[in-house]
Amino acid sequence: NNMVLHESKFQVLSYGLKRSALLKELPFYAEVSAYCTTSGDLIYPSTDVRDLGVQLSTDPERPFSLHISQSTRRASLLSGWVFSVFRDRSPGVMLTLYKALIRPILE
Repeated sequence: NNMVLHESKFQVLSYGLKRSALLKELPFYAEVSAYCTTSGDLIYPSTDVRDLGVQLSTDPERPFSLHISQSTRRASLLSGWVFSVFRDRSPGVMLTLYKALIRPILE
């Protein structure tokens, strides 16, 4: 396989339990601060990463909170655009516009 990987585009996202201060004092504990690629580039951990259209976060309580807030914001802006452009407020037209434009963002 001769596929070339663009190592400069890599991102590291680490999930784990919250570490206690006592655990960090153990001699075998090693917190990884950066990964070294085969070309010598350093990849530092990120707090949030976008992968295949989904925004992931390292927050263990709410890993998808950033993705949800961005999606609802985009849907809200698009629904405002629909109300400003289309004057017809009949249920058939509004339902069609909602199903075609807004619902795919929220799903």
